[in-house]
Amino acid sequence: MTLQTLWTLLQQYSWQIAILVLFLGCVKIPTYEVRLLPYLLKKVLKEFGNAINGDIIKRIEVLEDGFLTCSHDMRDELRDHIQKMEEERVDRARSRILRFNDEVMLGTEHSKEHFDEILEDIDRYENYCDVHPDYENNKAVLAIKTIKEEYLYCLEHHKFLTYTRHD
Repeated sequence: MTLQTLWTLLQQYSWQIAILVLFLGCVKIPTYEVRLLPYLLKKVLKEFGNAINGDIIKRIEVLEDGFLTCSHDMRDELRDHIQKMEEERVDRARSRILRFNDEVMLGTEHSKEHFDEILEDIDRYENYCDVHPDYENNKAVLAIKTIKEEYLYCLEHHKFLTYTRHD
């Protein structure tokens, strides 16, 4: 039996028979074809493994496809959730800005620390509005202007609320 006969067996019959014939020593392989033996053996064993595990491989492929689809869906949901949380954070900052403006307009005095805190909110709010032009930001424009003007006035005239300890 030659290598060509073995190859014909492999094509016509099952790989199991070819492996059995190969290991029983029924094949006489010329020396120049001996180098092909590891390649053929690897190919035979791979096909044999695929035949045995074909069903499992198909199931794994289906699971991988489902996982990738689920992963994309989860990523989209996470992105939407993060965007919603950012908007809520900016909405709260805008509410604090408007409330602080009301207090300034009513003549309530504030400490420098309180001004610094609200100025940080203003920076966050304005940065968000710059990056998200579709966000409705015209509600706090005048309030921000008033707060900044009041801050400059208090800074120039040393009018920040100061606390003294009464004994």
